[in-house]
Amino acid sequence: MNILKQNGIETHNKKIINIKIDADYYNIYIYHKNIMELIFNWNNNSIYNNYKTIEEVIKEWKQTYYLEEWRFESEEQAMINGMYNLFNSEWNDGKKRGQDFLEENEIDYKLIKAIEDVYICYEKECEYDVKIDLMEDKLDFIFLQHAEKELKNVITEHKLNVDFWGY
Repeated sequence: MNILKQNGIETHNKKIINIKIDADYYNIYIYHKNIMELIFNWNNNSIYNNYKTIEEVIKEWKQTYYLEEWRFESEEQAMINGMYNLFNSEWNDGKKRGQDFLEENEIDYKLIKAIEDVYICYEKECEYDVKIDLMEDKLDFIFLQHAEKELKNVITEHKLNVDFWGY
């Protein structure tokens, strides 16, 4: 597993236009490695995160929705919808994860620069128009995008059709 995939940044199956975005992610990751790990690890599994982490959501999904064996497309879609609903209830609900993260960590230029750079990459990749000014809201957006990528990776790892995401 390459370093970018470990941190929720997919580098395969991209359209040509996204190659630039992948290069931007890679350059940002190399430049801000320690800070990005701090941000992504906080979202993945930090005990200091007051909300559910990605690991906790995956565990809940496996206990509640995942079937080892399934035969029908409707069962597959129900499993993916379960993950999608957990994702929305945790990351797309107005919770101020970014504010909590900023309050718990020392804010310096390197942190601000990393957040700005990662935000710009996710903004370019996003399918809808995103214009966010506040640092804490940018972090909320980063956490949302990161969680979505990680949870979709879990769906793919379980050989489920990620195209059902959100349907």
